[in-house]
Amino acid sequence: MNPESLSSQLAAEKNTTNINIFANDSDIRFMILGKEKEGKVNVELDWTPEMLRSTNVLLIKKNTFALVKDITIFKLSEMIQVINLDMQSESDPLNVSYQYINKLMMPMLNLYKSET
Repeated sequence: MNPESLSSQLAAEKNTTNINIFANDSDIRFMILGKEKEGKVNVELDWTPEMLRSTNVLLIKKNTFALVKDITIFKLSEMIQVINLDMQSESDPLNVSYQYINKLMMPMLNLYKSET
């Protein structure tokens, strides 16, 4: 998907609303960008069963997340963890569990290990 197409889809009203909620609500810890087969991108704040059959990118706020005026992209990248959860056609429980542990928990545990 080209950057212009992604930008225009992220600018859709529902997606913009969810992005703003994610950025401003400290209780919301993650956001999911789901790409459907038609190339449509949805920004969600909750999991749906359909997401197990699509390509998803998960953004998790770290404890240091705080938006301030004139924040740099490098500082923002230190405050968010991005995980590619590509579970297309792998929606059986064993594969989902494996993908969850391999793509989400292991990087988080490695980060925790390196911080301690």
